Amino acid sequence: MKSGSPPEIGESIRGMIRLGRYGQPEDIAAATAFLPSPDGDHVLGVTPPVTGGQFGGMG
Repeated sequence: MKSGSPPEIGESIRGMIRLGRYGQPEDIAAATAFLPSPDGDHVLGVTPPVTGGQFGGMG
């Protein structure tokens, strides 16, 4: 969130994120570390979204 934006804008955007919080660098690092790990062996040819559920539907 851009600093200096009205707090209600930030709250509105945060309300659209299923986890209820903005992502942190550690969230990206965890997804990045997963892909080359043995657990990520069958994840090929995709760019996994790290959105906190923001674009996963609101239903």
